[in-house]
Amino acid sequence: MRALVTPVSQMVGERFGKLVVLAIVGAGAKKAALVRCDCGAEKTAGTSALRDERTKTCGGAACRPKPNRWIAPTVGAARAPKLRINLQRPPELQAVFFRLFSRIKRAPSGCWEWQGSRHPQGHGYFQWSVLEGVSYAHRASWRLLRGEIPEGHGVLHKCDNPPCINPLHLFTGTDAENFADMRVKMRHPHGERQPFAKLTEIKVLEIRTRRAAGEQITRLAKEFGLENSAVCNIASGRNWKHVGGPLTAPGSIPHPKYRRRASLPTPERAP
Repeated sequence: MRALVTPVSQMVGERFGKLVVLAIVGAGAKKAALVRCDCGAEKTAGTSALRDERTKTCGGAACRPKPNRWIAPTVGAARAPKLRINLQRPPELQAVFFRLFSRIKRAPSGCWEWQGSRHPQGHGYFQWSVLEGVSYAHRASWRLLRGEIPEGHGVLHKCDNPPCINPLHLFTGTDAENFADMRVKMRHPHGERQPFAKLTEIKVLEIRTRRAAGEQITRLAKEFGLENSAVCNIASGRNWKHVGGPLTAPGSIPHPKYRRRASLPTPERAP
């Protein structure tokens, strides 16, 4: 902003950005400045907007910034497939477009990482408009470049990078599809990541090894503070599936007393 506020009567001939004031029109509170842009267009502008540098151009097509060449980003030496999008957007969407994509950082993986405020889980915050409030940046990217989001669907990440807003890394899906994708990629809390987990992967390996060697389930359950069924599920691989180790099918190792009975000779029957 200017250090000294220029009186309205002395604004004629002053330059504000690309605009030059030609005359002051109107009277009283309705005073406005007739300005000429460097592109040759003439328009009226508010005097306070000129002095506060909120209006610097005529806003015509010749004065708008040209679209960036990020629509077909490059990933290494290979060129990503182009998006079929329409850059001829209404003026109200042009501001949203440049406000969104001026705050990204390209990663070597091809992700466009949001550099604004983020959710604790990493998703970027973006305000589409005052009426719509704050939403997620990757949803705004999809709306601008791909179209409206179907009702009951969300915008999901192929790259599993929450700050990414690259539309090539996004796809739409329901909550059930999102949960299924999370389970396939093992991003859900499991194993030691569970807040109430009693075991670690090392202890699970120990249980499976000792059970495969013939140790009793009751003894293992008492030692590790578990139920007998929990030890059986761990030894058989029903639980903690992502951990390796020898697996033991339920019932494949009989109890010691039954093994002792099986080792005794079967009495012969009298004819």
